[in-house]
Amino acid sequence: MVPLSGHGCTNAPRGRNPPGILPGVARALGSTDPGLPHQGVVALAHVAWLHRTVDRRCLELLRTYRRGNEADDDLWSFVPHRRLPW
Repeated sequence: MVPLSGHGCTNAPRGRNPPGILPGVARALGSTDPGLPHQGVVALAHVAWLHRTVDRRCLELLRTYRRGNEADDDLWSFVPHRRLPW
């Protein structure tokens, strides 16, 4: 697996807040590297679960994936619909 840190996302200190993490998640979701998009899906699922939020870019990228993946399930379960950036 390729670590997200090699693609502009680090664990500290911005790793503790969604605005600091979501741009790196979006880069992973949109990557052409074979292993990286799935890491982005899992990272987005964690952000949805832990922070109850998502940004417009990640939501747009998630919509290009098949339904029922980890992020899809967690996003609709943990992020209130009124907080989705339609």
